[in-house]
Amino acid sequence: MRLKKKDKIFYLRKLPKQDINEVLRLTVRTVEEDYFVGIEEKEQHAFLFHYSDIGKIVFLTYGEALERK
Repeated sequence: MRLKKKDKIFYLRKLPKQDINEVLRLTVRTVEEDYFVGIEEKEQHAFLFHYSDIGKIVFLTYGEALERK
């Protein structure tokens, strides 16, 4: 699967020690051969991902992310 700039993706962020379990909506900012970067819409934080993260912590729909939450 190849992403494009401006695609919307959903990041399932789980940090058990901090009691964080949330789904963030990101816009793809950078696409390279083996990684991509998404920007969170509210705070403008950038998150770096590998393509292998798709289906594990990065999802193409909100519903998929919620199922894993």
